Amino acid sequence: MPADAPAVLLQLGGGANRDVLALVDKIVHELKSFPDLQIVMAEWGNGLYDLPLWENTRILRGFPISKYFNAFDFSIAAAGYNTFHEVLEFQLPTIFIPNRDPSMDDQGGRADFAQDQGAGFVLAEDQMFHLKALCDALLNEAARNVVRQNCQNLSQPNGASGAAQLIAEVCA
Repeated sequence: MPADAPAVLLQLGGGANRDVLALVDKIVHELKSFPDLQIVMAEWGNGLYDLPLWENTRILRGFPISKYFNAFDFSIAAAGYNTFHEVLEFQLPTIFIPNRDPSMDDQGGRADFAQDQGAGFVLAEDQMFHLKALCDALLNEAARNVVRQNCQNLSQPNGASGAAQLIAEVCA
């Protein structure tokens, strides 16, 4: 992907209990109003179907997808447990579209928490008319930096780096 053009990653889940194709179609349609924006869709290995390729979009397959986060300016994502924690930990500004199906865990609660902390935005599926304004905000570098800082403020180091350093010292 060209580094001089902004890029967005869509990570909306496998589609087991919501119509991901229709949701992606609405999002891609809105994103096309930003002519330089590169649109990449994460395709889940356990998804119910392959994502069709919309014109001028790309598909990202693989695991973990978080190793590619630095290539993106922001993401639009469900608020599943793994995705939620990864985007916050890797400080990827995100518009969360939580899957509120009753069979799911509390994606809405996670997304609301991120928004309350200034570490992301929540967008309900029935309020897609706000997507353009949220994308406008996240295409602004200063706004992204504020969101990234708020994500960093939520970070809770787990001691893995310190433990690795001690092991390296013992082995040296």
